[in-house]
Amino acid sequence: MKTTAIAPHKSSLGMNANIAILVMFIAMAALSWVPYLGWIAAWGVPIVFLILEKESRFVKFWAVQAIGIGIVRAALSIIFQILYWITIPKVYNLNNLLSGRGWGAWRLV
Repeated sequence: MKTTAIAPHKSSLGMNANIAILVMFIAMAALSWVPYLGWIAAWGVPIVFLILEKESRFVKFWAVQAIGIGIVRAALSIIFQILYWITIPKVYNLNNLLSGRGWGAWRLV
């Protein structure tokens, strides 16, 4: 029986392709926790990997997937932030509380 050893897939970034993808997703996850910067970093990090990668179609495939994930994550984050701003009461002082100003969507109720 003949056995064939398969060498690890290399990236043109100087590391194993699986490690490059792992670094990309960890950077996305870490930067997504930064307020407002996370909206851009969620899809900006994969764009950098997509531009810098010259040879590996595997890394490019996952970079494109990560761009899509990042855009969806940013859009959902913005939508939920807007819903939060609308529905959470904004009471600045007793005057706003008594007059009904500053209550967002609850004012309509």
